[in-house]
Amino acid sequence: MLSRHITVLVLSLVVLCWRAESQGISAEQRQQILNQLVDPDPFVRTGALDDVLRYHITEATSTIESKFWIELTHIYSFLNAFDILGSPHLCAYARAVADSARYIERTLSRPGTYLRYRVVASYYLFKCGDYSTATDVIAGIRSGDRLSEDFRLLMEIVKHVPAYADTAKAELIRIAREGVLPIDRANAVRDLLELYNEGALPQLVHMFTSDVDPLGSNRYIAFAELSRRNYSDLNALLRQQLRRDTAWVYRVDYADTLLYRFGSPSDYAFVEEYCSQAPEPREKRHINRSLDDFRPQVIPASMSSSQALQYINGLVQDVSSRGWVGNQVLIDELGRHVSSAQSKLNAGDQVGSAREIKRFQVTVDEEFRDSLDNDSKFVTKEGWKFLYYSAQYILDRLPAIPPSPVIASLNPSTAFAGGNGFSLSVKGNAFVPASVVLWNGSSRTTNFGADSVLQAIILASDIASPGTASVVVVNPGNDTSNALPFTIIQPPSGLTVKLINSAGTNLTGGSLQYYDGSWKDAVNNNDGTFHVNTTLATVSLRMTYEGGSQTKSNVAVGPDVVVFQTVNTQVKLQNSRGAPIDTGSVQYYFSSWKTLGQTMNGVASKELLPASYTFRMAYATVTNDKVQDISANSTVSFSTVLCTVTVKNGQGTPVDGAQVSYYFSSWVPIGPTVGGQVTKELLPASLTFRETIGSATQNKVQNIGTNALVEFVTQ
Repeated sequence: MLSRHITVLVLSLVVLCWRAESQGISAEQRQQILNQLVDPDPFVRTGALDDVLRYHITEATSTIESKFWIELTHIYSFLNAFDILGSPHLCAYARAVADSARYIERTLSRPGTYLRYRVVASYYLFKCGDYSTATDVIAGIRSGDRLSEDFRLLMEIVKHVPAYADTAKAELIRIAREGVLPIDRANAVRDLLELYNEGALPQLVHMFTSDVDPLGSNRYIAFAELSRRNYSDLNALLRQQLRRDTAWVYRVDYADTLLYRFGSPSDYAFVEEYCSQAPEPREKRHINRSLDDFRPQVIPASMSSSQALQYINGLVQDVSSRGWVGNQVLIDELGRHVSSAQSKLNAGDQVGSAREIKRFQVTVDEEFRDSLDNDSKFVTKEGWKFLYYSAQYILDRLPAIPPSPVIASLNPSTAFAGGNGFSLSVKGNAFVPASVVLWNGSSRTTNFGADSVLQAIILASDIASPGTASVVVVNPGNDTSNALPFTIIQPPSGLTVKLINSAGTNLTGGSLQYYDGSWKDAVNNNDGTFHVNTTLATVSLRMTYEGGSQTKSNVAVGPDVVVFQTVNTQVKLQNSRGAPIDTGSVQYYFSSWKTLGQTMNGVASKELLPASYTFRMAYATVTNDKVQDISANSTVSFSTVLCTVTVKNGQGTPVDGAQVSYYFSSWVPIGPTVGGQVTKELLPASLTFRETIGSATQNKVQNIGTNALVEFVTQ
């Protein structure tokens, strides 16, 4: 249908173009063409006939009629001209040609052309509703003297001549299977589909599987049509043709259709096995990419959540039977998650069901990514694709899972054995007022501070002996957090010191000295803790980290751990409108200059010991320094100003095209003036500005921190 509509559209456009050209020629030109129709030179007459059709000169109809029976060699062209020019006598002339076919054959001494004239006349007779030559059309097609256009008449015979409908249908089927030209076979199948719809599917299947077109275009056309019609056996046909079709580009499409239209584990396995032995390297590369990009189809919305769970349970068995999941312990574990999800769903607990499917998904993902485990459980890439995404499709239709509690840190995270009870600060997220802290599996009195902080009362008996305790948080519904260890250590002699960051995590890379007659190095345990071996009752401590240092004096020596804590220092760079600026380079100075980093989203950050530092921001070669005590304020802010440079002539008229640059540590171009000015965000500083027009330059020194408008007047 599509190609037929395109053909009609093209012919319509041609006629419109002819008519448009007809309107565009003069009366003299039209008369000249009419005169040429009767010129003695046959070549001139032929060219004139072409012009008549091109310019749609309907006045030529009578001249053509007068020459119709005189110039029989042009009879085809004359009939075509009558058709295009809309002659009311078309049907009569077509009838006359059919009836005079023997006469024309003898007159032109062209034996064997009788049927050809009858068939050509049928083109126009059929348009006129005259199907009396139907048998001639069939006979002409069966003879050797036929054109592709003849085959199109068979559909009209099926539609309008019941007595010969079966014969015409049989001819269409024969052409569909045995036609010499690929276009003839394709047109015959198309006509059969239009006539018989589903009844013509065997011919469409035959063209897909058996058409001999070396380029394969007919096979691909048939494939596209079978796909459009959702042909029931398309999957089996694609598997067959994937191994048989000679055109590798089409085989790639067949493989993609198996993956993305059908997409079962069986389809994936089939395509994967085929790809491993694909004969064409480019084909193999394309199919491998499709396999890598593959995701299973979304579970249909028509399938209930309960049915979706049954589906994923069957999917586990399917992928495990293919060796994509193992061992039986893992298979049983996945089955328990699905079974539990089904039970919770039946009980009306959709969130609980979603949480079980999430555990299913996490288990699949962890086993797929865990290449270092020593057990025999595994999930291959293929198994992961089907199980992980299918689980996600179920999660997408169930209510969102409230976030599970997560413990980020404990404060303190260690205690000396035999010490007193204390309040343990548990930091993390997704805590709720009913959250409970468990110490080695036993609940402890818990106070809710915020969704990120809980306080738990730890008893003296909990830390009576050295060892490790497990701390977890449980939310309602038995939603359990990760576990963090709490270390109970044997009280040491001397003093223990630790260095932690702003989040409470131990930091390595620091160094500690203590004063005992002179500054001495403490023992570095390389885990963020230090031991001070001293018999003094009090000592002074100096912690050094990332170039900065902090000193604590008169620290009592005993079992309590002394803590040095860094602050999260953030150095910000923003423009004159308050928007963050990237690529600012930040340094800081304590005893020497050190690199802090480069701004991203307008911020560079670093953990530093609380002290007073000099910070330096460099942006667009300009630098600013700022001294700040980060123990009082850990955010160091730098802002640029919008520097505007104007260039005007002596009459005050803005000058365009002046090249403007500035000098700080080197000359840096800003750009040419537009509308007499150019702007740039710069750190406030005293800069030398230069405007250049041709070979003439002017320099001007100005502190843009006090005045960001730099004005030049040309001479």
